[in-house]
Amino acid sequence: MVDSLSTDPRRATLAAIAGAVVGALGVVIVVLLFAALASGVSASDLVVSILIFLVALVGWSLGLFLLGLPLWWLFHRNGWRGQRVAMLLGAFTTFIIVVLLETSGGVLAVTTGKSAAGQLMSLVWTCVMAVLGATVALVIWRIAYRPARA
Repeated sequence: MVDSLSTDPRRATLAAIAGAVVGALGVVIVVLLFAALASGVSASDLVVSILIFLVALVGWSLGLFLLGLPLWWLFHRNGWRGQRVAMLLGAFTTFIIVVLLETSGGVLAVTTGKSAAGQLMSLVWTCVMAVLGATVALVIWRIAYRPARA
C-alpha cells in the first residue's frame, strides 16, 4: 500500500509551502495560548503575533527546505512513505531542532532564565513544538502523496 504512493515536484513544493504556513500559524497559536494562560492576551499581543508569524514562517521554511525535504527524499527513496513515518520524522526532527535552539540560548532561555520553572517551560515548549512538527508532516504528507497510477 505505501509503495503505491507517489508524488511529483509540484505537489511536494506545494505541500512544503503549506507545511511552513501551518507550522508558523501553529507557533502563533501556541504563543497566544501560553500568553493567555500567563496573563491574558491584549491587542498589542495580537499585533506582535504578526511578527511572530513572519519569523516562524521563515524558520519553518528554512527547516523544511534545508532539513525536512532532504530527509523525506531519503525516506521516500527507501520506500518509507507512510503517514506514521512522516509524522515521526516531523516530530523527531522538530524536537531535535528545538532542543538545539533552546540549549544554545534559544527564545525561551532568554525569557524564562535558568530556573527550574524556566527549564520546565522549555521542556513543555519543546514537546509542543514536536507535536506541531508531526502535524506539519501530516499536512505535507496529505498534500504531497497520491495513489500511484498503474
